[in-house]
Amino acid sequence: MVEFLFPLPELYYFLLAPTLCYQRDFPQTPRVRINFILQSLVEMVILTQLIVGIMQQWIDPIFQRSKKSFADMEIAARIEHLVELATPTHFLWLMFFFLFSHSYLNILAELLRFGDRHFYGDWWNADTLGSFWRNWNVPFQKWIQRHLYEPFLKKKFSTKQADILIFIVVSALLEVWFNIALALQRCHLWLFLNMMFELLLAFLLDRFFIGNYGNGLVWFCLLLGPPLAVTTYYHDHYMSQRGPSDDFQSVQLQQEKHTKMH
Repeated sequence: MVEFLFPLPELYYFLLAPTLCYQRDFPQTPRVRINFILQSLVEMVILTQLIVGIMQQWIDPIFQRSKKSFADMEIAARIEHLVELATPTHFLWLMFFFLFSHSYLNILAELLRFGDRHFYGDWWNADTLGSFWRNWNVPFQKWIQRHLYEPFLKKKFSTKQADILIFIVVSALLEVWFNIALALQRCHLWLFLNMMFELLLAFLLDRFFIGNYGNGLVWFCLLLGPPLAVTTYYHDHYMSQRGPSDDFQSVQLQQEKHTKMH
């Protein structure tokens, strides 16, 4: 029989725990707080209803008015749709963050009596894009630190080179993941290019945008950054599943009839 490097109960606990880095002894709380779990469940229910409402009442009508996918739109039409989608997408991103990183992970940690509840830092106060990316998902950041950053440093890469390589790798993985998850027929690279643009901004502007100005730049990138790029993927997925709106199809039929008559 194969001898495992660690006991199976510890492996199962690690697979369920809200962490990405294995260790032999995880910190644990003395008991499970039922009131805390119920409070977090109420948060999840309320946020889920708000998310569904925004998607159905705000984003879906914008999608229904679309005549083409983003990939086939003209530049002016793309800008118009992006402006319309920027605000609801921003609200959705904030709600999804709270729903997953705060409510869900805390419920999971409470049920498992997992003691390390540092799932995110104060990214909303970040005055640089680098600080934001280090704080918005702490478990993922710890995994990157252990399995990517430190190995790069051992290979004699500088800290700046390691940061750039890691950002490129993560951006590429996110791009591939969204294309596979949504079964898109074409890889548009919007998310990847958007994150590369943020990387460029970080190196060019971080030294000039300091303090509150830097925090403003971070929020500007959140408003018009990767969350909006992800929404464009969902838009194209929506169009591939439902096709153009009924109004647009009726206009096309009328044009075809008019062409045949003449």
